[in-house]
Amino acid sequence: DEAGWYVPRGDQVTVFGDSLVVSSLYGFQDKFPGVQLVAKSNRQWPEGRALVRAHLDAGAVRDSVVLSYGTNAGVREPEIVRETLDLLGPERQVVLVNLYGKSSWIGESNDNLQQIADEYPNVAVADWHSLASENPGYLQSDGVHPDIEGANAYALLVKETFAAGVSVHQR
Repeated sequence: DEAGWYVPRGDQVTVFGDSLVVSSLYGFQDKFPGVQLVAKSNRQWPEGRALVRAHLDAGAVRDSVVLSYGTNAGVREPEIVRETLDLLGPERQVVLVNLYGKSSWIGESNDNLQQIADEYPNVAVADWHSLASENPGYLQSDGVHPDIEGANAYALLVKETFAAGVSVHQR
């Protein structure tokens, strides 16, 4: 039973993530009022998978999920991402946010995320890499984390990705 894509309200969204989500907190609260945020700096995919499992066990994961990990270590073990998506199941619509930064593994990580998303009809990639590349003014002086304007753009990108999923995935 596949997820039918839709643009969720904030009370339908759980966001799991690292410092990029922490930096974008106000953007998410603005674009998705009532959003559930499970985010902390320096979190990586293995911890993300464990958090998803714990929240699922507690019945505390909503129908639309955003996964934004990899800022600090990339996405070098695609199996962890697949296991996380398998835990979430095919009924949820999931947005994976890709990576922007100066690290050598960004390209490989983003390729991995796109390849994984292509395997799951209920998963789409929010292309933060392209948006940040085209709008360096969205970033703080570290060249990685969004500033206030960037935080709003980051959250809007996620919303637009849910909307795009509707057109791409409706058959």
